[in-house]
Amino acid sequence: MTATFAINTAPEVAARIEAWLKHRESVRDNRARLGLVGYAYLAAMLVQKPATTVGLMQRASMGHVAAYRFLGTLQALRYAHVAGWELEPRRTAKPLLAFGPGDDAPPPALRPNGRPVEAVRLPARQLCPSVLHFVQLLRCIETPACIPELMDSTGLHRDQITDCLETLVQLQLAHVPLWARRRHRGARVKFFKLGPGRNVAPPSTSRHAPRVQRQRRRRSNGFIHDVTQHLAAAGHVSACGGAA
Repeated sequence: MTATFAINTAPEVAARIEAWLKHRESVRDNRARLGLVGYAYLAAMLVQKPATTVGLMQRASMGHVAAYRFLGTLQALRYAHVAGWELEPRRTAKPLLAFGPGDDAPPPALRPNGRPVEAVRLPARQLCPSVLHFVQLLRCIETPACIPELMDSTGLHRDQITDCLETLVQLQLAHVPLWARRRHRGARVKFFKLGPGRNVAPPSTSRHAPRVQRQRRRRSNGFIHDVTQHLAAAGHVSACGGAA
């Protein structure tokens, strides 16, 4: 994983996260599944602010097992790292996990009051199948890739991939570095790359408009000329276009 992620405090990203969290809270009783889009928001939350398993569970209105598996899978595949530790009086030290590559912060030896830390609690590095799909998609866009290519490499549905990638771009976890043709002909398609960056605007087609208009005008003028000549030969109009 080559992309690096600094703490993101962009107002538009924070607003999107808060809107998603409100939606999660409104459907909490319905046990709404996170899906790839939900994992993208969780990753953005960990970029915005590292969190413990319990902290992520409470903020995102998700189950403890789901939060534990999400963080455990990311850490096992090096898509998350321990950025720090949460120390509470008379409690086990808990790791604060951040999204992205990095070296794990070592467990603290002492508490703020000077007493030694008796125990620490690390999430088990396990692999959750549903989170693996998300990580697989992240790996595939470490180099620029378009949606048709990602469908072939991941086996995921186009709508799943599109929704997740567009969400990653909105949350500044990915960007659009270029538009290109997959083959020698055809329309240009959008390519996605993991990590923050400048989004390239879609190519303009305005430079082709004058040429197309000229072609249409020539075809129209040619058609009118042919009809005029035909009517003149039939005696309906004069050769110069007037009535016979």
